[in-house]
Amino acid sequence: MMGLFFEPLYMYYMRKFFAGFAVFLGTIFTFHGFAMAYADVTDSHPYVTAISYFSTKGFIKGYDSDLFRPNKRINRAEFLKVLLVSLEKQVPMTVTEKCFTDVATDAWYAPYVCYAKDQGYVKGYDGGVFKPGNSLMVGEAVVLTAKVLEKELTQSEGDQWYSPALRAIGDMNALPQSFLYVNQPATRGEVVEMLWRLLTEQKTLSLSAQAADIDGAMCVSMGEELPDSMSGAAVREAWLKWINEARAAAGLSPYVLDMQLSRTATNWSNYSRARGYIDHKRSGQTAYYDYGRIMAWFESLGLTFVQVGRSGATENITWNIYSCSESDCTDELIKASRDGFNYFMSEKGKAYSPHYDSIMSSSFEIVGVGVAVDEAKRKFYLTVHYGTEITSDPPPVCPNS
Repeated sequence: MMGLFFEPLYMYYMRKFFAGFAVFLGTIFTFHGFAMAYADVTDSHPYVTAISYFSTKGFIKGYDSDLFRPNKRINRAEFLKVLLVSLEKQVPMTVTEKCFTDVATDAWYAPYVCYAKDQGYVKGYDGGVFKPGNSLMVGEAVVLTAKVLEKELTQSEGDQWYSPALRAIGDMNALPQSFLYVNQPATRGEVVEMLWRLLTEQKTLSLSAQAADIDGAMCVSMGEELPDSMSGAAVREAWLKWINEARAAAGLSPYVLDMQLSRTATNWSNYSRARGYIDHKRSGQTAYYDYGRIMAWFESLGLTFVQVGRSGATENITWNIYSCSESDCTDELIKASRDGFNYFMSEKGKAYSPHYDSIMSSSFEIVGVGVAVDEAKRKFYLTVHYGTEITSDPPPVCPNS
């Protein structure tokens, strides 16, 4: 005790510092070393431990911009590689013959796809194609995983093609809670979470989705086709914020962001991008804005609305050129789209003010925003749909779609 008492203070604090630093380093390099380097994966992210583990092991990598993109949809080829590598399958890296017509022998994913075919894990589609770039669906993810794990699957009456695998993976408490529908696109973060649970044999049932809740649950795709460097969700949140700020200043209640309207808005923006211009004209329409035809178009997509006065829904459109030299162009896209919102608001007090009136309507309750981008021309097309209460019962919109 006396020795400690007379220890020089600077030696005492140095010893404490290095002891604490050693613990700090141990913590970083055990789990959080790689995840902490990702700007989009914080300690509060639901899959931070799984992403850290997989990054540390080298099973999956981030992007050059220090992003992991956990919410990015993962395609069939990408998932197959992560699955086979994390389960330590001995995959030959040389491919001499095509195993599918759409899998070139020199493609980075060819060894994994061809190995999976040789092992009977995948069969492909009619016409001898694998569709490596297609988004991976939850049903596909669990079936592939169960096959590579060589799980014994039990078929029951009424089962779908994915049901036995879904039960098997669910029994292992490996279904992320964000798995809601069989046909929803799976993300990088979700599949890493699922595989991490399997590899580390996690037993916390409360953190796992239940197979019975997912089996048979189907959703409809929103159809968003933005580049990896852009977030449609961020654009929607920005527009909702601008609109509701304007409404609050006028003493109006806020709109609620609706994914069904975002789906129809995305549909129209995608169609406009394909044409190279945006307007309100549906097939056969001659008037610039034909309310009847537009409402019939909504109905063709499964949406009908409570009629308030003369309307149940309406549409605003805008387009602009954007610029971006960074790996994440979301901020530039939002900045460029603000011009459209400012134009809508500039109609206040004018004789013709359909865009401003839509923002300030007391009839509408919900709003949806959809954006499509022409990367070659650095041009975007943005549609805003406003509506009253939806009276139809469309399938839910798939997350991440």
